[in-house]
Amino acid sequence: IHRDLKSTNILLDNNLDIKISGFSLSKYLAGANSTIMSEGFMQSKPGTCNFMAPEVLIDQRITRKSDVWSFG
Repeated sequence: IHRDLKSTNILLDNNLDIKISGFSLSKYLAGANSTIMSEGFMQSKPGTCNFMAPEVLIDQRITRKSDVWSFG
């Protein structure tokens, strides 16, 4: 999962093909239904607060759907 998907990390090339950037916070999930635990509410969290899915903020499991929520 990307963990910091936001408009500034979505780029367009000359052909208007989408390129995603900013992978420094990404984590590999082994399977389609894999999850990771968020880092906890009081600890620092990877990503940009205004774009974080609610489960990241309240210490729940993070899935690929968290990236979809972040981008809107």
